[in-house]
Amino acid sequence: MTDFHKRVVTDPYANHLGLRFDRIEPGFASCSLVITEYMFNFLGVVHGGLVFSLADAAFSAASNRDHSPSFALDVSGTFLKTARLGDLIRAEAQLVQATQRTGLYRMNVYNGDDLMATFNGTVYKAKDRSGKKDAPSHSTAPSVWTEPLSGLTFVPVPGGSFTMGDQTGTGHENEKPAHPVTLTPFYMAATTVTQNQWQTVTGQEAGSDSLSPETPVTHVSFREVETFISLLNSRYDDRRFSLPTEAQWEYAARGGGRHGLYAGSDNPADVAWFGENSDGRPHAVATKKPNAFGLYDMCGNVWEWCLDRFDDQAYEHHDKQNPLITGHPDMDRVARGGSWLMDAWSIRCARRFSFPEDISGNGLGFRLVMMLH
Repeated sequence: MTDFHKRVVTDPYANHLGLRFDRIEPGFASCSLVITEYMFNFLGVVHGGLVFSLADAAFSAASNRDHSPSFALDVSGTFLKTARLGDLIRAEAQLVQATQRTGLYRMNVYNGDDLMATFNGTVYKAKDRSGKKDAPSHSTAPSVWTEPLSGLTFVPVPGGSFTMGDQTGTGHENEKPAHPVTLTPFYMAATTVTQNQWQTVTGQEAGSDSLSPETPVTHVSFREVETFISLLNSRYDDRRFSLPTEAQWEYAARGGGRHGLYAGSDNPADVAWFGENSDGRPHAVATKKPNAFGLYDMCGNVWEWCLDRFDDQAYEHHDKQNPLITGHPDMDRVARGGSWLMDAWSIRCARRFSFPEDISGNGLGFRLVMMLH
C-alpha cells in the first residue's frame, strides 16, 4: 500500500495511453485502458504515472474541463495494488461537492473488478482572467483531510435534509415512522478504525481476533472507544472528534438521503461483507465499493457504535435538526450497519440495533466523525 499526493496543471501522458471513455455526464466520468508493453517501457512504474493519468482524465471529463493549463488538480490517495501486462484498468470519478470555482471529487481505480487505488481530488482553475490564482479553500470547498497520527482519512459530508427510517415497509417497528431530519455539515472517516490505527493511537493492542492489521478493530467497548477519541481530541484545538449520531450515520450511509437499502448499491454484495460472502470473518477495510460520499463498509463487516442512547420510540420524538437521543445512563448505545455474520436484512441502512456500553465482541467496531471549530 502506497500513499500518493500530487498537484498538476496538465498530464503529459494523457495523449499516449489510448484512453477510452465509457461514460461522461455532469459530475461523473469513467474511462479505461488495457496495459501494454509500451506503457511499461514509457512510464516505468505503472501504478504511478499510469494510474495518475487515468485520474487526470476522469477528473477532467467529470469536471467538464480539458487537459490544459486552465485548471489544476490537487490529488491525494492510496495505491492498493499494481498492474500487469494485459490488465484492464478502469477509473471512475464522482463529484462530491462543487462551488463556482472548485469541485471536490472522489475517484476509484479498478484492476478488473479489484479496487486498485483510491483518490480524493479538488479540481480548480489555475488562473482567473485577472491572472490571480484560485486555490482550494475550506470555506468554499472543504477538502479531504488525513489525521497524521492515526492515518484516518476524513471526507466532507455536506449538510442537508433527508428522510430517516424505513421507507419500504419491511423494517422493524423501531425504524418507524420515517421522518424528515436536517443535518449541518460534518466530516466522517472513510473507514472504520482498524486494528493498526487503534494500536498506533492508544499504544495498546485491542483484543481483536482479526486476520490482518487492516481489518476493523473489534472487542472494544463504548468506554474504550471514548478513550481513543479523547487521545485524538487532546492533539487539537480547532477540531473535535466523536462518534457519529445515529442521524449522521444514516445520512452519510445513504449518501445524503438516497433511498436504497444499502450504502452505495441495491446489491449488498457490491458494498458489504456479510453472512453470505464473508467466510465467517471480518475483512480488511475498503475492499468493497464505497458509497456516494466515498465511505466504505457502512453496511456489513462490523457494527458501528453511535453516540445516541437507544430508544425504541426515538423516531416518534426526534428533533427535526441534528437529533441526538441522550436518554438515561442505564440505556444501551445505538449500533448501526450490521456485521460480517448478519443476513442482508440486518445490514440495511435503516437497521437499528443496540449494545450495553460495557459490551464488546468480534462483530462490533467504530468509525469517527469530525467537526471543525
